[in-house]
Amino acid sequence: MNAEDGIPGPPGDAAGTVTRTGATAGQAARRLRGDGWSVATLHGVATKTAFLDGVGRALGFPGYYGHNLDALWDCLAEVTAPTALVWEGWQDLAVGAPDAWADALSVLRERTAEGAPFCVVLVDPPGPA
Repeated sequence: MNAEDGIPGPPGDAAGTVTRTGATAGQAARRLRGDGWSVATLHGVATKTAFLDGVGRALGFPGYYGHNLDALWDCLAEVTAPTALVWEGWQDLAVGAPDAWADALSVLRERTAEGAPFCVVLVDPPGPA
């Protein structure tokens, strides 16, 4: 991971991370793709249901995805290519539904520690100009 911007490096070096970056989602995605990651982008979700729906769409989960935390784990476990989830607007869930945020982050962190390389990049909002 580049300590300056928080964006993970190549999959072999950076799997198993949940990190924050001040880069834009586009910048993070370009860097990750250049380093060999398959990139999925999730944009601001404020409820558990919106998170589960959004991550399922972003990662292209199959039709049988059950839209609950157990189903999220099951589908994340089936991701075999080195994959990065770039999440812009994560603060909406963290502030608006802190219990759902904690649950989502727990499942995502667990997944980064197991299976094929998987990382999560939380995009921070831009600072004051």
